[in-house]
Amino acid sequence: PQAGLMATVVQGIFTHHVEWNMLATGAIIAIIALIADHFAKKRGFRVPVLGVGIGIYLPVSTTTPMVIGGILS
Repeated sequence: PQAGLMATVVQGIFTHHVEWNMLATGAIIAIIALIADHFAKKRGFRVPVLGVGIGIYLPVSTTTPMVIGGILS
């Protein structure tokens, strides 16, 4: 899935059919997650930035078992 996503982004850039609003929204969410992680780290807590990315990238039907597994572990 990651290779397919990257191929779609690259093709969109080369053919000038990129949804820049979607890319900008993703970049802003990533920056906010990183800033939140930075401040949370000072309080002894971490914001799982990778988890945020997976939650955005994958559908809920795929992430629900991962969340349940994380809670159980």
